Amino acid sequence: MKVGVFAVNGSTDANIPVTIEDFNCIGEQIAFGAKTVEGVTLNKSALILEQGDNEVLVATVLPENAVDKTVTWSSDNDSIATVDQFGNVVAVGEGTAVITVTTTNGGYTASCVVTVTGSSSSSASVTRYDVTVEETSNGTVKVSNSRPSAGLTVTVTLTPDEGYKADGVTVTDAKGNAVAVTDKGDSKYTFRMPRSNVTVKASFTKDDTPVETGLPFTDVKSGDWFYEAVKYVYDNKLMDGTSSTTFAPLMTTNRAMIVTILWRLEGQPETDATLSFTDVESGVWYTDAVNWAASKGIVKGYSDTVFAPNDTVTREQLATILYRYAETKGYDVTAEGNLSTFADGANTSSWAAEAMEWAVGSGLLSGKDGGKLDPTGTATRAEIATILMRFAENEK
Repeated sequence: MKVGVFAVNGSTDANIPVTIEDFNCIGEQIAFGAKTVEGVTLNKSALILEQGDNEVLVATVLPENAVDKTVTWSSDNDSIATVDQFGNVVAVGEGTAVITVTTTNGGYTASCVVTVTGSSSSSASVTRYDVTVEETSNGTVKVSNSRPSAGLTVTVTLTPDEGYKADGVTVTDAKGNAVAVTDKGDSKYTFRMPRSNVTVKASFTKDDTPVETGLPFTDVKSGDWFYEAVKYVYDNKLMDGTSSTTFAPLMTTNRAMIVTILWRLEGQPETDATLSFTDVESGVWYTDAVNWAASKGIVKGYSDTVFAPNDTVTREQLATILYRYAETKGYDVTAEGNLSTFADGANTSSWAAEAMEWAVGSGLLSGKDGGKLDPTGTATRAEIATILMRFAENEK
C-alpha cells in the first residue's frame, strides 16, 4: 500500500516515495520532528555526602526533543552509595562510588563521583530524625533512608503481595500533621523530611485487574503449575479449549482426543487407509486422525471393529500411544525407568510395561502423591498438555 510519505535523498534532495513496509514500523507512530538521543548530562559531576545523607541527581537527555528520554541509574559500589530509578543517591558507607546514568536510546552515559564521609566534628550539629514504618498486611514497605536529616528526600517503595496492588502512602510528623507525599508511579512515593520524626503508613488493596496470560481461557492462570504447558499446546495448535474461554484443565481425556492431538503434531497428514472400526463414523472431527494413527500402528482398537473413541485414556495407555508414535518417528526410545521404585509400579499392565518404563525414564511421567505411578488412573487435560510439552522438548 502506498502512502503520501517521502524520504529525502541527502545528496540530491530528491523526494523518494516509500511504502509502509519500508518503514518497518507496524504498530508504531512516526514522531515527525522528534530526534534520536545525542547525549545526557547531570546537574552535578561530584558530591560529598555524610553517611545517611541523600541527594537527588537530575539527568538531562539531549536534545530537548529527543524521541526517548528514559534512563537507567547504577552505582559501581552499593556499599558506599546507592541510587534509585529517580536519581536519589543515598550515602551508605565511607569511600567513593561512581553514580552513572545511561540513556535507553543510544546508551549515552554521564557520571557523578560521590564521596561519602563518616561522622565528623561538624556532623554533631546535623540533627537526624527517625522514619518509622507501620506494620501492614498484603505487602512490604521499604524506605530509602531511615534516619535522614531535615530537607532530604525519602523514597518509599511498596511491594504488593500477589493479587494485591499499592493503594497509597501517608506520612505524618510527630504532632500528627500530614507530610506532603508525591506519587512517582510504579508503587514508589517520595516525601521531603521535616524537622521531626515521621511515621509512614502504606496500604494495599485487592487487585481485581484481569491478568494478561496470553491465553483466552479464564480457568488457566499464570501461576498454575500447568500454565506453561497449556500455553505451549495452545500456541502450537495441538489442543483447543473446550469452549472459547475455557480449557478445562482438570477434565479427563478420551482416546479420540489423544489421537487427534498427535495427528495435529504430525501436521494433519492425509491417509487413504480404510479401517473397519464401526464406531468411527465418516466425517466426524476425529475420523482422519484415527485412520492415520491406526494405519501407522500408533493405536489399536479393542477389536477389529471397536476403537471406542469416547473411552477415557489411562496413564499407561497414553504412555503406550506416545511410545509407538516415537518409534514411527525414529526417536530414541531406549530410556528405561525402574517401575519398582513406585509403590504401585507392579500394577502396570504387561502390554504397557515397556512403554511405561520409557515414559518414566525419559521424564514424561512422574509419580503422584504417596510415591504412586497410578498406571491405570486417568490423565487430565493439564497432564496431557504437560506430557506433550516434555515430549516435544525431549526431541528438540
